[in-house]
Amino acid sequence: MSHLFVKASLPTPVLNTPHFSSVFGGENADRLLLDEKGHMRALEFVAFPKTCFQVLKKFADHILQVAIPSYEPNGNFFIDSRFAHPCHVQKEEPLSCPATDLLLSRLEKLLGISYLWGGNYSAGIPELLSFYPPSKELDLKTKNHWMLKGADCTGILYEITEGQTPRNSSALVRFGEPLMIEGFSPQKILLQLRPLDLIVFVGHLIIVFDPSFTIESREHVGVVKNSIEQRLEELFLTRKPRNSWPSQKELSSSSFVIRRWKK
Repeated sequence: MSHLFVKASLPTPVLNTPHFSSVFGGENADRLLLDEKGHMRALEFVAFPKTCFQVLKKFADHILQVAIPSYEPNGNFFIDSRFAHPCHVQKEEPLSCPATDLLLSRLEKLLGISYLWGGNYSAGIPELLSFYPPSKELDLKTKNHWMLKGADCTGILYEITEGQTPRNSSALVRFGEPLMIEGFSPQKILLQLRPLDLIVFVGHLIIVFDPSFTIESREHVGVVKNSIEQRLEELFLTRKPRNSWPSQKELSSSSFVIRRWKK
């Protein structure tokens, strides 16, 4: 390619397969490629405008294999070049994270948004209906899914911070500073919490909203507000609080941590 890098012009779906037309439409352009739970496992995340991609390979039908310096973990990632434009700048433009009040306001506005595996752009991407047009009229749920309208548990944090936080829970368990909670009861942990603290384990994220409530995106439920004390008590049924994320697999499957990243 004449350019080694491209930059997202629009919110850009990043897939772990180059077969975009199979994911968005299939052979008859009338269905999405979903698993038995209704999740689009091909979707990694939605990159925000100005995200830089290093182009590794060009495929037919506008598809590029890319490397994403700002995204963890590593893997094989693909974008549709119609969402991006060529550039010569590898380094992404630095952004400052929004203030706490704005983040909390954005978070509350996401209440009621549908759960979407890999989603972090809740307004949806209507261009997907143009680039991969369905061959028939879609019901509202399928149309929203086609546009990637929704967010998963870590996606809501990624969305409100405009991509300034890690996208995956595997990175969030070590993001920011740890709260020393090991051996504490739910009631004692509750006294330590501040808005935007992250109650997290590999696989799920719960965000502290205020002294009484959390906000999270739950599978098959969507973005909801819950009592902090209730959520902690639920966690304690299967997991124990840890000061830091354990390296042993047997401990990590039964642990959670709380990370403070916004001061």
